[in-house]
Parts: sequence; C-alpha cells; structure tokens
Amino acid sequence: MVNKVVLEIGQMNFQGNIVPMSWFEHIKTEAGKPDSIGILILSDIVYWYRPTIVRDEATGKILKYEKKFKADKLQKSYEQIAEQFGYSKTQVRRALRRLEAQGLITLEFRNITTSGGLKLTNVMYIEPVPAKITEITYTNMFSGQAENAQESTHLLTNLSRPSRQKSTHPPNKNVETYTETTTEITTENTLLNTYALESACDSTRASPNDHDKQEKPRKPFRSLKQQQMFDTFWEKYPKKRSEGQAERTWVKINPNEETFAHIIAGLENAKRSKEWNRDGGQYIPHPSTWLNAKGWKDELPVTRDSPTTEKDYNSGRDALTLIKQMREKEAGTWK
Repeated sequence: MVNKVVLEIGQMNFQGNIVPMSWFEHIKTEAGKPDSIGILILSDIVYWYRPTIVRDEATGKILKYEKKFKADKLQKSYEQIAEQFGYSKTQVRRALRRLEAQGLITLEFRNITTSGGLKLTNVMYIEPVPAKITEITYTNMFSGQAENAQESTHLLTNLSRPSRQKSTHPPNKNVETYTETTTEITTENTLLNTYALESACDSTRASPNDHDKQEKPRKPFRSLKQQQMFDTFWEKYPKKRSEGQAERTWVKINPNEETFAHIIAGLENAKRSKEWNRDGGQYIPHPSTWLNAKGWKDELPVTRDSPTTEKDYNSGRDALTLIKQMREKEAGTWK
C-alpha cells in the first residue's frame, strides 16, 4: 500500500538534469568504476540541448522549439563547470576527455572576438552525440540487450520530453562564457539523483589512509608531482595541440619546483605578448615546441589589449601555490 511520503513525493514536479541509471553501467573511468563526474557533467550538457517549447497561448498548440544557448553549440569553460559542480578544473578537463573518448560528446576550440572587440583563443564548445547517448541510455544494463518495445517507448517518453525551462540570466563574464546560464540546475539535479550519485562517489572514494596507495601517476609521468605540474601547465596553455607529445617533452625536461614556477610565469607573460595575441593567436607555438625551445625564457613585448593584464603573473603565484600544496600533501598536512 502506498504511504503518505510516497504520495507526497509523487506530487512533486522534478525538473532539470536527468541521470539514467544505465549511464553508471556504461560510463566508466580508466579504473572501471562509474565515472560519476563525467555522468553529472553529461547530464548537464544534455539538459542544455533539450529544447524549450513555445506554445500558442490560446490553443496550446506547439509553435516551435528553441535552444537554450545563443551560439550554434553550447559554449562553456572548464572554470564554469568546475565552479558549478564543486570540482577542480583538472577533474572537469579529464572527465570531458573521457566523455569525448567514448564518443558521447565532441569538443571544439575556437578563436572568437566578443562584441566588445576582445579576442579570445581556445574557447570551448561542447556538443552531445545523440546516437551514442541513445545507445547507452536505452540498453539494458544487466543483459546488454535492448529493452522490449513497451519499456523503450516508456523510457523515450520520460527522458526525451523537451524542457519548458529557459535561462534568462546574462552571460557569466567571470568565467569568460557567452552562453546563457542558470544557477537552478545544480539544486534541481541534486534532488533527483542524490542517491545514485552518492553511491557512485562512495564506490570510488578512497579513505585517507589508502590515498597514497591508490593514487598513481598516469603514463608517461614518473610521479604525481610531475603529473600535477604538467596538468597546471596544460590548463593554462592557450593552444591545446598534441598533448601526448607535450607530456613526453615535460617528462624529458622534468622541471623542479623552481623551474616550474619560471615556466608558469613565463607562460603567462607570453600570453600577454603582442606576438601571441596577433591574429587571434595564430602565432602561438604548439606546447611541445614551446617547451623544447625553453620559451619561458623569452622576453616578448606585452600588449595592453590582452585579457590577462589585470592579473599579476610575473610572481608565478599559481605555481607557488601548487608547490605549497604538493609539499603539504607529502607531509600529510594537505587538506
């Protein structure tokens, strides 16, 4: 018999992000665990691509469908996604790469000019792959076979109903995004999928005592510190090309803490230079080329038009902060 709580929950009209349980079976990390970060991010991407219905007020007839975002594709930055869900930029970047490798999304990086004339390089645009998402959503997670026709139809009705919501918030310029965004997505999603996400997180969360044993550097890095240094460099480098070659070059250079700080400071100075900002970043070298040439030692004229002029990069504060965290982690005092 249905109790009072079940009836009360049944009367709630949940809206927002949807996370099919089959995704936890199909979207996995390299360790074979459910990729809870990737799943949550994918659910948000799918939300933005669910159309908004425009109806005739008198008849209720559907007039048209509209997209929630302004450009031809959804434009978001690592910083925006990280801030929205409480992850680091590195976690977000890796999760997006895993989703891309599984064919669930495509990532495109463009050089754009804003309405104010500001030139931005490597602005990220995300697009889901409907065929692949359909495959992992409507496949039985236990048998690997398609659900029967009745169940598939029921799922299609529930999961693909177009959203009636449309963001009215202005672009979040703090993270250099020009997509309409909303702060309601996080709260909507957590109400609907708390149990599923908590279960996935618990299955992959290491205890403090086991942390050092379980966490290992990915290839070709020889240590976690070396990997973390490279990830910081890669996040900041404006032209993301040939990452594997850049990783191998980084291992070859094997910078210590002092050299790492110089690399980050030199990189940020280069990003402010006239040469790197000319023609939308056309003359920015590939990361491995810049590292091999020890580009951080170059002295380049700086332009006042660069979007990074408000930051003091000469001090290498970001690099020194990361170094401090690494030392605290090694000493067992890092939180």
